[in-house]
Amino acid sequence: MKKITAIIRSLIHRSFAALGYRVERIPSHHPSAARTLDKRALRWPPSSSVDREPILRMAKAHLGSSTMSADLPSLGDRWGAYASELRSRIQRLSSLEELIHLGQSPQAGVETHFPPQELIGHCHSCDLELLADLPNDLYAAFSSFRSPRIIRPDFVVEYRGRTIDFITLLAARTVLTLLKLLQDNRPRTICDIGGGTGSTARCWLTNSAHRPDLVVIVDIPETLVYSEALLRSELGDSQVQYLAGPTCTPMRSGVILCPIANIRRLENISFDLVTNTTSMQEMTDEWVDWYMDWIDRQPCCFFWSANHFANGISNMREGHNSWSPRPSPRWQLVYSKIHLGPRNSAHMLFQKEPMPFLWNRRPWHRKAWTLGSHIWNWLDAVETNSRCDARSNLHPPTSRSCQRRRGSSAKCCFRSPARSGTKNSLKVSTEYEKPATRRLTNRIPGCVEAAVPEYHHTGTQSSAIA
Repeated sequence: MKKITAIIRSLIHRSFAALGYRVERIPSHHPSAARTLDKRALRWPPSSSVDREPILRMAKAHLGSSTMSADLPSLGDRWGAYASELRSRIQRLSSLEELIHLGQSPQAGVETHFPPQELIGHCHSCDLELLADLPNDLYAAFSSFRSPRIIRPDFVVEYRGRTIDFITLLAARTVLTLLKLLQDNRPRTICDIGGGTGSTARCWLTNSAHRPDLVVIVDIPETLVYSEALLRSELGDSQVQYLAGPTCTPMRSGVILCPIANIRRLENISFDLVTNTTSMQEMTDEWVDWYMDWIDRQPCCFFWSANHFANGISNMREGHNSWSPRPSPRWQLVYSKIHLGPRNSAHMLFQKEPMPFLWNRRPWHRKAWTLGSHIWNWLDAVETNSRCDARSNLHPPTSRSCQRRRGSSAKCCFRSPARSGTKNSLKVSTEYEKPATRRLTNRIPGCVEAAVPEYHHTGTQSSAIA
């Protein structure tokens, strides 16, 4: 081997000599040698064993020690492979900036970003939407939302005196819309299911309109590593707590990062608001049901969902279900807005049954409350049926006439005028059964038919669908 190396070296020297050059070794103290070493350092970053950034070390340690409980649903093929790949990839990172940039990149599959020439259009569109929908005080707070300090420069744009990115733009719309809907019930404690890189939690705690006392992020450890890196760098170590084990005591202010395996540590916290944004559609049915059961058990008042909704099988993309969320009858739909387009989406706000303490009182209290709920649902059914009858005079149904049936059930069917006659027109069938609970069925011809578990809601949804 040494002879071959010597022969190659001799050939190189003779070749350069034939061209009139001479190859010499550069001394180690020469400036060019220093630049060469710097380039090598950038090309081959140091091992994780010599990381000197405490936030990066802490995030890696929490990820390395985390496990998934056996009684939890499986992550599935897609997220299971993602989690395994991420664990090995993060160990090779050597700086906090690299970790945060990885979470913002398409390779992580957590966030969506647009180049500046497209992002500026989203900024103008969102700005006009908020201007039309929000009161003056909340719209004025829009200027307080800005991108994090560590972010790739090709993901941000200068807009109205500050830098902003697409994820911060979506978080601003979510925060301000919820503050408008909740009005006097502005949340002091919030739980974000699937918090991504922590951008929404950061926006809750840094905007000028309203800042809650506590924000909790519940997620898998392979995603919480991004939230921990970003939030500790933005808010400081003292404001962020990672529930690394079942014996940790949650703090009552700041940010709590809770791996899904340690969710029992949150049992004593009452949440004013639970949110899920653009992640429940990616979950399997087992995980959706698991989270729906959890918000039933957990003390909480409102649940906000902003997810892709009722899309055809040919347009599922990364989705694993066609209809989510699916709250139990304990939840009442108080607001909904459905967006029909290339990918349908729905924004929905649910409220858990008022005065839950009645269930722990005397039996006649529970009976009175149940009777009141049935009367309310019956009135809701009558009101919505009347609306359907009125619409049938303006837009005749495509399949069957709206009929009011005697007895305990009534059924009506109509098609949204905005999408009537198109290939993917949305037809909604609403059926009322004893005791006036609803079963909704979404049909997109030729694509998918998804039956939805029963839940209570008000007539707001019918107005939004039509």
